[in-house]
Amino acid sequence: MLRIQFERFGEPTEVLRVVDVSIPRPGINQVLIRMHVRPIHPSDLSIMQGRYGALPALPACPGLEGVGVIAALGEGVQGFHVGQRVVPFNSWGTWQEYVTVDGSRLLLVPDRISDEVAAQLTVNPMSAWIMLTQELQVERGEWLVQTAANSTVGRLVLQLTQFLGVKTINVVRRREQVQELLNAGADEVICSADENVVERIAQITRQHRCRQGHGQCCWTNRCRRVKEPASWWRDAPIRSTLDAWTDGAKQNDYASCCAKTGLWRNKRARLVALSLALNSAS
Repeated sequence: MLRIQFERFGEPTEVLRVVDVSIPRPGINQVLIRMHVRPIHPSDLSIMQGRYGALPALPACPGLEGVGVIAALGEGVQGFHVGQRVVPFNSWGTWQEYVTVDGSRLLLVPDRISDEVAAQLTVNPMSAWIMLTQELQVERGEWLVQTAANSTVGRLVLQLTQFLGVKTINVVRRREQVQELLNAGADEVICSADENVVERIAQITRQHRCRQGHGQCCWTNRCRRVKEPASWWRDAPIRSTLDAWTDGAKQNDYASCCAKTGLWRNKRARLVALSLALNSAS
């Protein structure tokens, strides 16, 4: 089978290569998945560069999530059968044709969900959910201010805040994104290109003093900065995630660019070519 791997840390376009390896066999309680689609995340790139939290042993195969079809079942697996479409979670190395995953770490994918959407069901949605409910613990009726509101995480935050009853102030860099986010359910949208962000936040929330935070931050009766990362982020520099948010408007949702679509931007065509080659083979 084909596998994308890196044997040293460095720029992805320089260290990644496609190799031909044997198809793994599922062990006890494991499932063999033939991968169909894998996304490219900023965290994938940071890991390859050797600057993101706990790093894998080398050689390593990138990929934090994806979607595929069950190809074989190991001894003791129950509740699944060959041919089912599944999403592995908490599993590293999806940028290869086949992966083995513990049967307890699989999600069945409904038929109505496309491969492109299913391949992104874990990292970004969980980032938004954990940030809102565990990191910030935003309460109903509070204001949440987020930068890069047009990014994938930003749009997920919009959906979740509507469910949680939280009001949002969304900061973008381009004027044409304002109405689009309002149509998506944003309460307020500020364009930093032609508006004073701090003054507008104070005006919207009827406060006299505002302090601009980093990434997503919560404004209540008193402005406050985003909380320090809890244990799930303790070992990973927060900069990588915040860079994805604060630069998301410029990159136009690059956190969700799926390898199958070939929409990856920012001059990483060689990386896309490798991923496309693997997806085509799958």
